[in-house]
Amino acid sequence: MRAAEVVRKGGVRVLLFVCIAVVVLLLFEAPRLYLRKKKKAVVVFVLVLSLVTVLAYNFEYRLPFPAPVKGIEAVFKPQTSWME
Repeated sequence: MRAAEVVRKGGVRVLLFVCIAVVVLLLFEAPRLYLRKKKKAVVVFVLVLSLVTVLAYNFEYRLPFPAPVKGIEAVFKPQTSWME
């Protein structure tokens, strides 16, 4: 399926709004945190913002992504077999 078939009627506008919102948040918040010498907070802020952006694109293009429980199972399954 092509991307043009998946995007709904207002989809491009929504994605444009998400991009603009991300840039505005980065321009206003990241320098303040950096100037206050909170570099760890800047890293966390950028990581969370990028995760939210990726999720917004996934929802808009209706891309499949796994449930969080499956990710947790993938992490802890080897540990449980080791404990038995």
